[in-house]
Amino acid sequence: TPATLLNFTSANLISKSVGGLLIDAAGDLIGATDGMVYELVRTNGGYASGLTKLASVGSLSTLVRDSTGDLFGTSNNTVFELARTASGYSSAPVTIATVPALSAIFLTIDAAGDIFGTAANGGANGDGSVFEIARSGAGYSSSATTLVSFNGANGEQDPEGAVVVDAAGG
Repeated sequence: TPATLLNFTSANLISKSVGGLLIDAAGDLIGATDGMVYELVRTNGGYASGLTKLASVGSLSTLVRDSTGDLFGTSNNTVFELARTASGYSSAPVTIATVPALSAIFLTIDAAGDIFGTAANGGANGDGSVFEIARSGAGYSSSATTLVSFNGANGEQDPEGAVVVDAAGG
């Protein structure tokens, strides 16, 4: 029988859980709500009895982690980063790019650190898009490049899921 680790209530600042949970190398669970990023810390006996608030964010659509442990999310048509530090995570999200969307945005990160996303209601036709935020030695591009704008004839309108990156990075 599965054990309940935490009940979400207004007392622990959870308004609506968004997406799934991420698990880091230490076994800590990282999640998001509509308004914050949180962590459930793994202890010797299981998990801590409460959550740790990592950062406050606006309306959140997605949360992913790169190979170095940095967290990336979307909030209010921007993509932000919470850097992993020696003592945990930065508490201040840093906006790295604006994105072409009016609503739900879903992210995926490839092995090179490039960020890909799908956005509902965005793109040239307002029917959604697939975009990329390229990573270079100097960091991330400050704006997203639209790769595809959906129009109903070239795919489903208003995509509601992330793209999948294959082993070749495509």
